[in-house]
Amino acid sequence: MEIDKNEYAILFTPTEEEDGDFSGQVGIRVIYSSDNSWDERTRYLMLEMLTLVTATVPLLETEDEFLKKVRDKRTQLLEDGSLAPIYDDTGAEVKDTPLITGIKDNVIHVDWKNKNGRD
Repeated sequence: MEIDKNEYAILFTPTEEEDGDFSGQVGIRVIYSSDNSWDERTRYLMLEMLTLVTATVPLLETEDEFLKKVRDKRTQLLEDGSLAPIYDDTGAEVKDTPLITGIKDNVIHVDWKNKNGRD
């Protein structure tokens, strides 16, 4: 999947332990086309928003109250039908998001079997 020249994206890359298991860490990158048709002010505003979003990741890992606020907001958006869509590499929309069950040792624990609290 490629991004359009006028889109901005945040990429999360899971890192592996030597045995191939997920380490609990992710690399985060912001990408965009330098050939986009947005003006300098819009580019600045987009990068400001994207870097603010990426700065929340450490808070999600360490701040229980912040994680609770974000989870509550996600639940509200899901119920309102206004959560930002998720697409797989074929462009198909993914309807489920995982249930976050907690945080331990700076790792966000996710239950992929029960999505959004549903089987």
